Amino acid sequence: MLTSINLIAQNITINHQLATEQFPEIYRPGIFAVPKTANATNDLLNNGIQFNAIRTIDIETAINHWTVSSIDGVMAQLEVQKPNILTANNRCNMLVLVIHKMPAWLSSSSDNTVIAPDITYLNAVPPANYNTWNTLMDSIVDKINNQWGLDPYYEVWNEPDGDYWQGTVSEYFEFYKNTLLAIKNNHPLAKVGGPTVSSFSADFLPNSSNGHLTNAQLDSSIIGQIIDSCVIWGAPLDFISWHKFGQNLYVVDMEINYLNQKLINSGHGIVPFIVSEWNLGFGYRESPLDAAYMINYSQCLKEHGIAGHVVASWQDFEAGTTEFHGDYGLLSTGALHKPSWKGLLLLEKSAGEVLNVDNSNYRNLSTLATYANDTLKVLVSNFSLPGTVEATFNLFYDHNISADSLLNSGYAPSTIDSIYQGFIVLTGSDPLSVAINSVIPTYQSSENYFQNGRDINLKFPGIIGNHTGINTLIDSTNNNVIFKYDSLITAGYTRTNAVDYLYPNDSFDSQNISMLDSSYTFHLQANGVTLIEFYIPEITVSMEELNSKNSSIVVYPNPTDDLVYINLAADELKSVVIYDVNGKYIKTNTTSNFSMKDHENGVYYLLIHTNQGTEVKKLIKQ
Repeated sequence: MLTSINLIAQNITINHQLATEQFPEIYRPGIFAVPKTANATNDLLNNGIQFNAIRTIDIETAINHWTVSSIDGVMAQLEVQKPNILTANNRCNMLVLVIHKMPAWLSSSSDNTVIAPDITYLNAVPPANYNTWNTLMDSIVDKINNQWGLDPYYEVWNEPDGDYWQGTVSEYFEFYKNTLLAIKNNHPLAKVGGPTVSSFSADFLPNSSNGHLTNAQLDSSIIGQIIDSCVIWGAPLDFISWHKFGQNLYVVDMEINYLNQKLINSGHGIVPFIVSEWNLGFGYRESPLDAAYMINYSQCLKEHGIAGHVVASWQDFEAGTTEFHGDYGLLSTGALHKPSWKGLLLLEKSAGEVLNVDNSNYRNLSTLATYANDTLKVLVSNFSLPGTVEATFNLFYDHNISADSLLNSGYAPSTIDSIYQGFIVLTGSDPLSVAINSVIPTYQSSENYFQNGRDINLKFPGIIGNHTGINTLIDSTNNNVIFKYDSLITAGYTRTNAVDYLYPNDSFDSQNISMLDSSYTFHLQANGVTLIEFYIPEITVSMEELNSKNSSIVVYPNPTDDLVYINLAADELKSVVIYDVNGKYIKTNTTSNFSMKDHENGVYYLLIHTNQGTEVKKLIKQ
């Protein structure tokens, strides 16, 4: 059975005098902007947020509009969509326009059988005439890029591994090739990518493999095949995008390591990555995980150099029979702000110069400290999963174990759970037994955190005296509209009356707190999120290099006008993420040498991720 562990308070030390970077743009929320109601539209247009990325279906709407039956008709409808596109473009750093749903007037099928919400069979097959399709793609990009002066990211199709593609596998790759080249041949600077699969490792063939996957296995994924196909076609690959729905943050290391190696070995070089739909998986949305997952996954994206992200979606796709029914939206049908959106709003509110924190783990206890407008801010997110889930993720992805290898060795999920709890004791010295035993402490501590939360002690060395502040908390009851809604329903409210009572709900409930000298201690329940703000005008923050005490990492030549070298072996370096002096993401490298020739002169910061940790180095390009 589970052995109780005495969990002492988690100490987190913030160096308030040292800023490591400006607030990363990846921490800004990104959204799939499909508002369904006037209230949700009004909220989106007037919330004042500059988004990391916005993904829209304006191209899909234009080519599938019921009045359209020709290229000229699409062009006219695009003009109708123009205000939406321009507004979205002005509100984000990355505008993502998905090319999706074959229009009836151009489809190679006339089958109107509904295969998914808002899509029929004829929408999911190749065009009847590629000359017409290619001309259509060329015309759309000419209007948006050349006539309107925009530079969006064009995603070719949506989740081709699912219902949205009903053609054959070979037809899909023919379609992708035609669409890519139809745009790039006349618009070589237009950004075209994909393949926008439903999950990173998605394939056209049924694949139930779980856990660690080898590079050879990932080569058979649609992403792997698209990378290889672009080499064969002699076509550029401007970005790679995929979707993620699930609570697993361990798997991202495997995915990004594969992707970087694959791109470099194939000759493409590192290109921007976009997670163009993400959220918790079905059954976990609108659960206690919501707010913490949003923050921790955002930090995960940053740590892995992801350029853009889009939460699916701004508002629930379906009305449902109840207000909260596990849909994709950050807002409910009645435009109520879910805890997931509240979490992203707290992350947005944390903007400032990012301070050095000695303890932050995007998989579990995530900590972000910033300083802006004389206010010291600390955002703490306690993402907690049941011990069995956490330990199994650890086993899969930190020990490179596949689910198949467990099952083939006789370890059913119930058996693994019994081992974690101590009902079954493994005495073998084989690698699998050793690996399973090694994650038992992870199970024990994670289960305790999941059941009991954490006591947290924030330490601010050098700050003396009493300082007042505010604490904004999101947990199972605080700033949780689902809890408030359920309470109203229990009290006899109808759905309509409860929504009307709670809307609008764009404010946060906060409480006053105080810090005595250099510490502040509090308890945070599992999957709770808190933003702590202290007004301390006497703080002076400088942006400097962040080095370990005995750092031996050298970046040279510095200044440089082209090539940069880092004295690290290939097996020591994980990645180098480059930001400009304003904290804007530039690119990610996975090799110890790279070129800055094509970048403007100025100051850059290199986040050098190694097996031992992360260091920041300042680089001057001149």
